[in-house]
Amino acid sequence: MTFGPGDQDYFWINDLQPVMIMHPYSKSLEGENIGSIATALKQMKENLLESVQKESDIAENLAAASEELSASSQEMKMNSKDVSKAVEDISEINQNYFQI
Repeated sequence: MTFGPGDQDYFWINDLQPVMIMHPYSKSLEGENIGSIATALKQMKENLLESVQKESDIAENLAAASEELSASSQEMKMNSKDVSKAVEDISEINQNYFQI
């Protein structure tokens, strides 16, 4: 049975075995056990979801690493300011020492 614009939408009927009872476009499937097809489609779906999860985990790890690098960069900037201050202090001490 087809429906929708241009009769391009359809549904099929299979029983619980699963044997195809009726398919509007794939008449060759009628009477066939489609369990292996359903199992293959289920496996493809599971593989796709697993891949998406792995990609999500990678993205989360990259975000965490980026945050750590940002924090380290800020810390390095602060240390750089400390070093600059120490250099100024040493310069001041040297000036005072040599003026004596």
